[in-house]
Amino acid sequence: MKKKNDNSGAIFPVEERASDKHPNLSGNVNVGGKDWFVVGWTNTYEDTSGNTKKYISLKFNEPKPKEETSKVVGTIDSPFKENDVPF
Repeated sequence: MKKKNDNSGAIFPVEERASDKHPNLSGNVNVGGKDWFVVGWTNTYEDTSGNTKKYISLKFNEPKPKEETSKVVGTIDSPFKENDVPF
């Protein structure tokens, strides 16, 4: 069954990049009923007339599964246990 958002998606500007090599666009798309994570880089090239043109290079990845967070109360170095909270 075709989903309402099949073959659509959006990419947005990345606010903080660790370096110039990191993508400056990211988002999510759905193609053929499958969800994808997409990143993009804005680039320029010079055409045969010598004019500078802009383009976007994209890379699609399967979304990483969300990791379940477990409740960590104490660690090996911590003397506190779950019921030791003073309040």
